[in-house]
Amino acid sequence: MSLSPVNIDIIINSLLIAGISSFLSSLNFMVTINNMRLLGLIINCMPLFTWSILITALLLLMTLPILTGALGMLLLDIHFNTLYFDSNFGGDPVLYQHFF
Repeated sequence: MSLSPVNIDIIINSLLIAGISSFLSSLNFMVTINNMRLLGLIINCMPLFTWSILITALLLLMTLPILTGALGMLLLDIHFNTLYFDSNFGGDPVLYQHFF
């Protein structure tokens, strides 16, 4: 069984929207943690839960732009006939494997 092209477009677009929203929410968490600290509270004395949220947000900020860029490149390959991942025309299929 295979998916129709419309279904593949919906999946890619939903992953793009999820990646952008996760990026923005992790940015929101980092700014909130920085702004809502008490005046005398140094960053080393924060609770463990706050540290876990901060580290998770930092990891998301480092990884999501790469995934979102790869999904955008995949969408451009499908709809606008760019050649990022097609090896017959000089593209790099290993790049596709590394991205995903």
